[in-house]
Amino acid sequence: MSTMTLSKSSRIAPLRAKSGWIIALGVVYIVGGIIAHSSVVMATAASVLIVGIMMIIAGVAWRAAHRMRTRGVLTEEAVSSPPKGISVPLV
Repeated sequence: MSTMTLSKSSRIAPLRAKSGWIIALGVVYIVGGIIAHSSVVMATAASVLIVGIMMIIAGVAWRAAHRMRTRGVLTEEAVSSPPKGISVPLV
């Protein structure tokens, strides 16, 4: 059995190649955090808006699935088991 051992420098090389982007993203996160901290009301409103949009999307999807199920488009077999010939990986 052969195991490939990578040196520390070879594992860090991809990060060094993109270090400018990593530093820039870190600066953006810090500035965004400072702005959010200075305006707690706006940060709260933005997060509530995002969560609200996600809840609306989930509600529409749930309603569409329920409507298809009650009209016979989605049956218990269609929901609980994959179509024949299709393999579903277990995650």
